[in-house]
Amino acid sequence: MLNKIPFTLFGNDDEIYFNNARIMQLEKAMDKSVITLIKEPLSLSFVMIGLQIGLMHTYKPSKVAEHINRLFDEDDINLVDLAKPLAAAIVATGILGADLRDETIKNAVRTEKAKPSEASKNG
Repeated sequence: MLNKIPFTLFGNDDEIYFNNARIMQLEKAMDKSVITLIKEPLSLSFVMIGLQIGLMHTYKPSKVAEHINRLFDEDDINLVDLAKPLAAAIVATGILGADLRDETIKNAVRTEKAKPSEASKNG
């Protein structure tokens, strides 16, 4: 079962997810284990590559890079904002344990339901 995490930072109702193949792809791209990546200080490389892999079912890597550049240029967003759904999607795989996975999924759904919709903001 894929545990998808809501991802709305690009302005759409997208979802980000990882499975074993995507985790291995991230590890290979970063040349580090996912456990090491989560424990290390945050880097733009981790966020960019992680989002490109986690959103590959929706966006080409170049589109992810364009969206991130636009967000940094136009919006009040930072690296941590981008990393939160990425980290949640990795944890949602269960690689760090079922209890943490279940809590992360529950919090991601609760957070997404609490957000005002774009329609009501622009409305």
